[in-house]
Amino acid sequence: MILFWSAPAIDDLTGLRDYIAQGSEYYAVEFIQRILQTVQKLEQFPGLGRIIPEIEDPAARELIFQNYRILYRLKQDRIDIAAVIHGRRDIRRKIAERWEIV
Repeated sequence: MILFWSAPAIDDLTGLRDYIAQGSEYYAVEFIQRILQTVQKLEQFPGLGRIIPEIEDPAARELIFQNYRILYRLKQDRIDIAAVIHGRRDIRRKIAERWEIV
């Protein structure tokens, strides 16, 4: 499977990196690298994440990485990474902006 990072998901990573870098550039880079390594596992195991409970669509899935939810959608020939958001945020509104699901 091919991983496709949407522009908003890349913006999420950039914002997260910038926020962490305020305290430590080293930890910011390390954190983002670990997220990327986690997502890369989907190339071999696309069903690794769970179905997003708020959406209940088998194609809409998520990986949990520390306090963050990595939201993605399974498609025929690729995996679309839609968002990387903190677990306390309301994903219904966030995902509605990126997918026509809710």
